[in-house]
Amino acid sequence: MNYDGHCSPIPGLFNRGCLLLVLTGIALCPPPVALSQSAGENAHLRQTELMKLVAGKSQIIDTPVPITRASIANPDVADTLVLSPKQLYVVGKQVGATNLTLWDKNGQVLKIYDLEIIPDLDRLRQQLHELLPQEHNVRIQASHDFVTLSGTVTSSAALKEILAIAEAYAPKKIINLLQVDRETSPPVVVDVIKGVTTSQVEF
Repeated sequence: MNYDGHCSPIPGLFNRGCLLLVLTGIALCPPPVALSQSAGENAHLRQTELMKLVAGKSQIIDTPVPITRASIANPDVADTLVLSPKQLYVVGKQVGATNLTLWDKNGQVLKIYDLEIIPDLDRLRQQLHELLPQEHNVRIQASHDFVTLSGTVTSSAALKEILAIAEAYAPKKIINLLQVDRETSPPVVVDVIKGVTTSQVEF
């Protein structure tokens, strides 16, 4: 009998030596199925995505795998409805931030969306243009869930009206940097009658 030198030529030692090498090799190899499952679970937890929605508008989400449950952390900010195993309806209710969590058929977290509900700035600009066409120096910007108004207006009355309109789009989230342009504001009219000064100022 010929031997290649990897195992002992003594029958007893051959059996024990080779068996020991086989068992050691098996112990060092990780189970492929368990590793794949673990990697899959970690992948679920890493799948977080930012989604921006305009308040009052909706969006349809298509998922690559079936979902069995969806949950909104703050239902005052947004709402959701599962239309089918692979389709989801999401609507922004008011300006703010919340989370949308999806679960698969195995009860595992499939995906988490960071929802940011922003005001409808296009509609706000349109309304200001329709109601106050002379106020063309007003700039409107969104920063997270706040709305910043900057630029100049022609009068204090226009400033108050602009703030009231903007407040309807983002309640308690308006940053006012507007200033009244003194060059375009109505002049102060002063009448002197018998030594009495009266001022007529438009607000």
